[in-house]
Amino acid sequence: MALGAILLITVATLAALWLALPPRLRFLVGRHEFAVAVLLPTIAMISPHYLFFALAAGGLVTMAPAFGPTGRPSEMEHRLRLLMFCLLLLPPLQYTMMLSSFTIAQLQSGVILCAGVAVAMMVSGLATPRSRLMGWDLTFAAMMAAQLFMDARSEDLAFTLRMVVQIGLNMGLPYFIVSRAFASVREPAWLLLALLFGTCVIASIAIIESFRHWLLYEAMIIHAGADAETLSGYTKMR
Repeated sequence: MALGAILLITVATLAALWLALPPRLRFLVGRHEFAVAVLLPTIAMISPHYLFFALAAGGLVTMAPAFGPTGRPSEMEHRLRLLMFCLLLLPPLQYTMMLSSFTIAQLQSGVILCAGVAVAMMVSGLATPRSRLMGWDLTFAAMMAAQLFMDARSEDLAFTLRMVVQIGLNMGLPYFIVSRAFASVREPAWLLLALLFGTCVIASIAIIESFRHWLLYEAMIIHAGADAETLSGYTKMR
């Protein structure tokens, strides 16, 4: 029931956006956007284990709309728009990777999507204008260094290494992908529009959840095998 409600609201919202947009912008809400908006929550709901969800969700953004070193630049730009569109479509769905009692890392759905796009960027050989981003990269590196100084100070080497991995995954990877996305595409405004359209989907679900007193994402957390403390009232917290 929860999955059906999510998909129905999602498709109705995207269809309304497609009709409301001028014809020249309707490609921003095309068949790929409809497909990933339906497939991502479906994958999360039917996954027998978090590993299955991670591989399927990461593979989805890696392979769509095309994959390979001969992909056209427009295909890579479309993939980056899909990433921005997908970022808010799922709760964080955090999963703690442990080896015995030792915590290795904590994955989140947004990081998994960014990792999938990173693989596609490497395979496609996308060149990024590093000189244009040097100032921002240095600023972000300073911020990460400050965060590491605050969080990773410990006499326990294992704890320090875990925090380095955690901060690198949850801060470094998303920054790298998003910054390169905006620096590489011809129309950065389209990335913001893609993020806005994904937000419209979540806003529509939040409105209906509030009126009906539903928690549509509660079952998703259980099925995906995510940590129990992940927000069940996801849209109500947005």
